[in-house]
Amino acid sequence: LASDQVVARGFVQTTDDGVQVPTVPFRLGGAAHYVPSSNAPKLGENTTDVKAWLEDLLNARGDQSSITWATPIPRSPPPL
Repeated sequence: LASDQVVARGFVQTTDDGVQVPTVPFRLGGAAHYVPSSNAPKLGENTTDVKAWLEDLLNARGDQSSITWATPIPRSPPPL
C-alpha cells in the first residue's frame, strides 16, 4: 500500500475513519475505481440482523427446523 504508483493509480482507498484499504487490482470496461461506501462493521455490530436474515431465509424456504446459535466462549485475558 505504500507504493506511490499503486496509490496514484487508485488502487488504495481511504475509509472515513482513515484506514487505507486495497481495491480490486483491475478495471473492467473503463469503470472508475471502487470506492467503499462505508467502513467495515465492528465485530458483532450486525449479528442480530444477520441472524434475523438467516431465520427469514429458512422460513421462506419452508424449513421448519430451528437454528441453534453457538454461544461465544468467554476468553480470559492473556497472562502478563
